[in-house]
Amino acid sequence: MIKELPSQFIILNAKLFDGLGNAPYMADVCINQGRIEAIAKAGTMHPSGVYTIDAEGLALSPGFVDAHSHSDTKIMDNPNADAKISQGVTTEVVGNCGSSATLTKHACWGDIESYAHELNLRQPALNIVALAGHNTIRSLVMGYENREPTRDEMNQMKEILDKALKQGAAGLSSGLWYLPGKYSKTEEVVELASVLKGTNKPYATHMRSEGDGLLESIDEAIQIAAAGANRLQISHFKATNQRNWYKLDAAFEKIENAKKNGMSIYADRYPYIFSCTSLRMVVPSPYDLIANIREYLQAPEHQAEIIKAFGEMGDKGPNWERVIVTDSIAAHKPYIGYNMKEIGEMMGLTPPEATIKLLTEASPSAAFGKMSEDNMHRILAKDWVVAGSDASSNAFDYTVGRAHPRAFGTFPRFFQFARANAPDEQVIRRMTSLTASIFNIPERGVIKPGYRADLVLFDPDNFKCVFDFKAPHTPCTGVRFVFVNGQLAFDAESPTSRGRHGSFIPIK
Repeated sequence: MIKELPSQFIILNAKLFDGLGNAPYMADVCINQGRIEAIAKAGTMHPSGVYTIDAEGLALSPGFVDAHSHSDTKIMDNPNADAKISQGVTTEVVGNCGSSATLTKHACWGDIESYAHELNLRQPALNIVALAGHNTIRSLVMGYENREPTRDEMNQMKEILDKALKQGAAGLSSGLWYLPGKYSKTEEVVELASVLKGTNKPYATHMRSEGDGLLESIDEAIQIAAAGANRLQISHFKATNQRNWYKLDAAFEKIENAKKNGMSIYADRYPYIFSCTSLRMVVPSPYDLIANIREYLQAPEHQAEIIKAFGEMGDKGPNWERVIVTDSIAAHKPYIGYNMKEIGEMMGLTPPEATIKLLTEASPSAAFGKMSEDNMHRILAKDWVVAGSDASSNAFDYTVGRAHPRAFGTFPRFFQFARANAPDEQVIRRMTSLTASIFNIPERGVIKPGYRADLVLFDPDNFKCVFDFKAPHTPCTGVRFVFVNGQLAFDAESPTSRGRHGSFIPIK
């Protein structure tokens, strides 16, 4: 176990993956003052008086970059970032799905610079890059009103985004499946995205539909991105509900045609067929447009309306055995990790009745098993798909909430699934330098002299994790050391004792 590292040290006998997709080779790497100082063939560095770590043939990779995170506030509450650092993640991109707490009047911050200052005071274990979210910007100007913005409101939204970009936001995100983004028309987001022109910063989107309207939503996303920097990042790319699984080939074709026409398009994906979001997202239309659903459900007649609406959905209704409660209030602890059919049986209620009961009492999170295993593997095989957990930096001990297993397991599962179709060096590229390039993250994602020493030393064949909703905070295996800015951030022999050496990275 290493307790502390000097500012200069050498990693010997590592199987070096440079992050660019080049073939690995055995190397020695010298780290000095937080940066990679020198790289040489293994056995050719002869340190005298310099601290050394013998990698014993383990893989040395750039630290992994999580393209799709929701750690905006979680990293403030849990700067140790247990979930991510334990699997080799050294940088997270937050502010996804249109929701960016970095811009809200929360605690001591209200803009990117204030958030960055507050985060750096907490000394996070890893680095944070932030997108500016359309939903958050809209709510700051219009609240949760279901209408088009006035000209003055549109200008205010553009001013907020422009300020965020100048302060270091990495791009614009949207969540058009969520409120209040769901209220917006395409033209509104197109105009807002026009602020990205000339910035080389991407538009990242949780599209309006990932199921029945998947193909139309890809068209909309391409239209919006074209109005900005002509760069598109599709969030957690998927086709939901079995009736839509066949659409994947057409979705691939739309994306690849846009690439051929000059648009920079990438996507991120977690290696699970269960998504995770608020349980309220199961509520049928038109009740899904109600902003404060919990307040609405306090009236028994409203509960009866929605239960009736569930019954009218027929085959398009939820598969209750694949709706699993992942987190909620303490009173709901007996239901955590169980599906709504099981929970209904525990309560003596039908699944819709049990769902309504939970929603009247709290705002639970739930996992929804609506994806195809085969489609997932086909998506992960694409060289334009990078790793994104769609999860926060949760703690080992559940003190800052309970997570979907993807919070602790996305990167080992992505690596093991993707390496079935590509060499390890190409998979690692999609977990490091490619993601860094999508979001313009400087000096990271590559093992190169002069670059920041964000590194992970791991055993590729043992880089694995469990998938269990009842024990979701189980750390992965195979990671030996993680370094952030040239300092030790994680040691597998002492996983709960570590230094915190990350910071906010402004993207200029």
